[in-house]
Amino acid sequence: MKKIMMLFLLVGAGLLLWWWWTGYRRFRTWNWEAFWNESAVPAHTLTENALSDSVVLEVHPQTALEDEPLTLFRIRGLRPGQEVDVRATTKTWKGQTWTAVATFHADDRGEVDLATRVPWKGTYHRADPMGLFWSMRPRHPEKAPVFLPPINGYTVDLTVEAEGRLLAHTRVQRLLRRPDLFCREVRENDLVGVHCSPPGEGPFPAVLLIGGSEGYNPAWLEIRASWWASHGVVAFAQAYYGTPPLPDHLVRIPIERFLQALAWLRTQPGVDPDRVFILGGSRGSEVALLAGIHADPPPAGVIALMPGHVRWMGLDFHGGPKPAWTFQGQDLPFVSTGWDPAFLRLMVKHPVRLRSAYARRLDRGVPEEAKIPVERLKAPLLLISGTDDQMWPSTRMAGEIVKRLQAHGMGDRVHHLVLEGAGHLLFYGYRPPVRLFPPFLTGGVSREANVDGGLKAWHAMLDFVKGHTSR
Repeated sequence: MKKIMMLFLLVGAGLLLWWWWTGYRRFRTWNWEAFWNESAVPAHTLTENALSDSVVLEVHPQTALEDEPLTLFRIRGLRPGQEVDVRATTKTWKGQTWTAVATFHADDRGEVDLATRVPWKGTYHRADPMGLFWSMRPRHPEKAPVFLPPINGYTVDLTVEAEGRLLAHTRVQRLLRRPDLFCREVRENDLVGVHCSPPGEGPFPAVLLIGGSEGYNPAWLEIRASWWASHGVVAFAQAYYGTPPLPDHLVRIPIERFLQALAWLRTQPGVDPDRVFILGGSRGSEVALLAGIHADPPPAGVIALMPGHVRWMGLDFHGGPKPAWTFQGQDLPFVSTGWDPAFLRLMVKHPVRLRSAYARRLDRGVPEEAKIPVERLKAPLLLISGTDDQMWPSTRMAGEIVKRLQAHGMGDRVHHLVLEGAGHLLFYGYRPPVRLFPPFLTGGVSREANVDGGLKAWHAMLDFVKGHTSR
């Protein structure tokens, strides 16, 4: 019997090792470009680097925040009908090269205006002066599936090429933040995060930023807070697990911790205490809604980005499902996805969609006590979801929030912005979008859908925050 058990264990271990190895190999050799139904960026070799005296590349502005489009992107001095490749190239903070290219034919005046001309071929296919920026792709996609620029911004080289010759060249700076912000790390007992303020005395609106399940990442916290501050809003990006003295995992996080952050933010210099908002994304949307419900005084408004309408289980898979949140020392009821096959795929680093796991659990029904009582929210609510969110069914869950509010006669207090074709993870500028954040597939049926969705979401949130003058 012992020999049979030992043989069974050896075979099981061998199968598990084979499963992990094949998944790892599959991850490394994944057809990244097929995610977007696109071909790779064509290679180029310039045999002569002498710039043309007649060709002029006009670009304005030379330096701008990521959400600011170019107002001028034009080539002059070409031969009528001449074919040229316009290329954009940059590097991430790890030195990985990303590039995009588009081919045009000059008009009768020998000009190409990228704001109005559709490329004949290339990495994007519409008239868009920012197309070369958001359509950039990594030279080695298996090593750099996500575009992560330096925190202070990045330089993009723009070139005009024809028949192997470099005709014109310029550079532009894309900024992730204004250089004149005041930012600092905050560690005051259980209050951990990054606080950023715009220049000036204010009073400014303010926003408490609550992230999702990514855990503690000081660079991401600063990027989020400084982005809002660069647009005239005081921001505090709060960490709630993954660094001392906070818990190691997203388990039993007290809602009081976010109420403390909200009260603290109201007292900061330059903040208008009547215009303090809460923004939570993904798992952080649960917190944004719960903190908005329990805050006294209530926030000026709540934004739930890619939201959930129930309290899902905590993220610690040792010893069975645990609650994610507590209030007044009591565990808050939650819904568990169980051991769904989608979660098991994470063990082999296979690109995985978790949407099906959450959808299957919702299909079985969820207990009423685990649903977030959004009807108790005493503030306007902005919901934003992507229809191709592959992390979880955010559009479906946002719709449940709207239905619940409508059933309580509060439908006029909520607006649901649905981003057609957009995925779970959005950027708010013209940066190359994300469809895979290893090992998670975040969705987005096209680069255009993700970029357009991110910009729509950003403008809606900024209008929501800046458009409210008082509670």
